[in-house]
Amino acid sequence: MRLGDEPGIHFLAEWLSNRLAVKLGPEAFGLPYRHGNITYGYDWRNGLIRGRVGPCGNELVYHADFRNPFSFHPCEEGSLEEWLMERYTAFNSAGGRKRFFRVWHPPWLKCDVEATIERDSLLTRIWPWFSRTNLAGANFSHGFADVWMGRPHSLIP
Repeated sequence: MRLGDEPGIHFLAEWLSNRLAVKLGPEAFGLPYRHGNITYGYDWRNGLIRGRVGPCGNELVYHADFRNPFSFHPCEEGSLEEWLMERYTAFNSAGGRKRFFRVWHPPWLKCDVEATIERDSLLTRIWPWFSRTNLAGANFSHGFADVWMGRPHSLIP
């Protein structure tokens, strides 16, 4: 998606363990929050990542191994990873109101990983077509402590 020359992202769904954020996020930012139990475990120095996301009975369970656990680097300019990871504008809709907001953070420092999806019922329950897809690649990042989200703006004046 774009706003003029500015590329952005549209979230199809996001799972959070905080019930208050799940309640407030959709109205405040138009984000498609859903409640789910989330468990992440990673020991990146030894090259291991595991995760489980989902409500009762439907889960996304994965594990990954680092190709090189010490090769964190920014996305290459013009790469698929840059296109997927470096978005600073989000487009969403809540209550029929089309909006956008901006996000500020340093460029992601990421590392390539070999990921395996063990269970994907969380995704295939909502999007049956997901069962016909193939994993194209995966990256790991430590994330950031300093991420700032701006207020929502209307797309239609």
